Amino acid sequence: MGNPVLDQKGVAGPIPPSESAEIDSARQRYRLFFDSGLAGFIQTTWDGRIVDCNDACAHIFGYGSARELIGTSIIALYATSEDRAKFVNRLKQAKDILSYEQLLRKKDGTPVWVLGKIRAIRDESGTIKSAQGTMIDVTERKVAEEKFRKAFDANPEPVVIATVAEGRYIDVNESFLRATGYEREEVIGRTSRELGFWANPEDRKRLLEAIDKQTGSLRNFEMTFQTKSGELRKGITSAEVIEINGVACTIAIFQDITDQALVEKQLHQAQKMESIGALAAGIAHEINTPIQFVGDNTRFLWDSFSGIADLIVKYEEFCKEYEHEPRAKERLEGVRAAREKADWDYMRTEMPKAMEQMMDGVERVATIVRAMKAFSHVDQGTEKAAADLNKALESTLIVARNELKYVADVETEFGELPPVPCHLGDVNQVFLNLLINAAHAIGDVVKDTQKKGQIFVRTTAEGDWAHIAISDTGTGIPEAIRNKIFDPFFTTKQVGKGTGQGLALARATIVDKHGGKLYFDSEVGKGTTFHVWLPTSGT
Repeated sequence: MGNPVLDQKGVAGPIPPSESAEIDSARQRYRLFFDSGLAGFIQTTWDGRIVDCNDACAHIFGYGSARELIGTSIIALYATSEDRAKFVNRLKQAKDILSYEQLLRKKDGTPVWVLGKIRAIRDESGTIKSAQGTMIDVTERKVAEEKFRKAFDANPEPVVIATVAEGRYIDVNESFLRATGYEREEVIGRTSRELGFWANPEDRKRLLEAIDKQTGSLRNFEMTFQTKSGELRKGITSAEVIEINGVACTIAIFQDITDQALVEKQLHQAQKMESIGALAAGIAHEINTPIQFVGDNTRFLWDSFSGIADLIVKYEEFCKEYEHEPRAKERLEGVRAAREKADWDYMRTEMPKAMEQMMDGVERVATIVRAMKAFSHVDQGTEKAAADLNKALESTLIVARNELKYVADVETEFGELPPVPCHLGDVNQVFLNLLINAAHAIGDVVKDTQKKGQIFVRTTAEGDWAHIAISDTGTGIPEAIRNKIFDPFFTTKQVGKGTGQGLALARATIVDKHGGKLYFDSEVGKGTTFHVWLPTSGT
């Protein structure tokens, strides 16, 4: 007989046989569907006893059938009691169905990852009595993801995955985090613009132009990027478009070439200095001989002119003595005419001045040649050599004169310095860079005026250090960029007026190569002083 039902008057009565049969048939169909399902189903009491499950669930955990699993404790399926406690706490807090991905273990202890949905069953008072849910085995996927993650994070180069549509980061590897200084949670879901990753807006424009319009790929694109701390770095990147869960994404790999670029720049600078040195030596060889001819002959003319001038004085005295002789009158008139034609009075005054200027010009050419040779001194080998930094600064000021003379007057105060062990060619380049920067800073102040600024170069010996200070009356360095000016590739100059590597190379030369110090004092609107300290002892 079927279960009782209520009649129209609310009185209990037997369930008609036809309805009972239908209910039993529905139960059988549900159980058949339940037991043959591909997804695992499980129902537990709140204290963890498994009251029902299907074979699919049992197979996930290495049991032969559901009968083996029913009646056991689900606690045995958790890897640790802490995992169980965390999961129960999440289920308590869930308002409805809880989606989860959990590491559990099989009957033999083998780990298994399951993905599922579960909900808590509560009574009228809200007390949780049981829980039921479904699950599938995703161990293969998790293992594949773990392998990918290990390979992804093991890559020594920074790698990012971002959506094509918005450029939002989906994933980044450990190398990217180390290179940029960010934490993973600071990056995921954000764009490069939001992170301030692009140091130069022009780079982003160039990148959009460099992307292959058909494939979306990018090859060996050079750019300057900014880390979380604001440090500027030079990088090269390549990218491909891939599809992840139906979403078009870009996977890009970066290579930080900052150090490489600096080394290449230093090598290029060394090669340039070597070429300049060879050129200067050639110039000296080619110019010194004709200049010596000019100088020797000018001195000869100077000495000869003195003798000729004395001769002509005696001659004029003789003419004056005989100017009243009738026989000499005609000849003396011819002499006077020749004298006037030669403009001897003017020549006697101006020729010494002209020869003096010629001698001065010859000496200036010789000085410039010597300065070029001294400035472009090529270091032999890797050992430092003792150098006179005062003379080095004098030579550098001569070389830079054409850049300085239109915007600034230069004042020097050279103290007595001991010989300083250094790579003189590199140090000269640092001095030149600081002087040119000073000229540019002053130029921004005095442009479109008839005024000049001032550059002051001072040297002192302080203990075991040589101190060189180069000051200018330029614009000063804004507070916002003071921590960046020694960064490679940072520049505030217009395109074509600077690469942003001068001060970075200067710091590498003074601090890294010579064990010295390089820093600055600056006041906006008044000017800047760069301080170079080089040790006077050691090699």
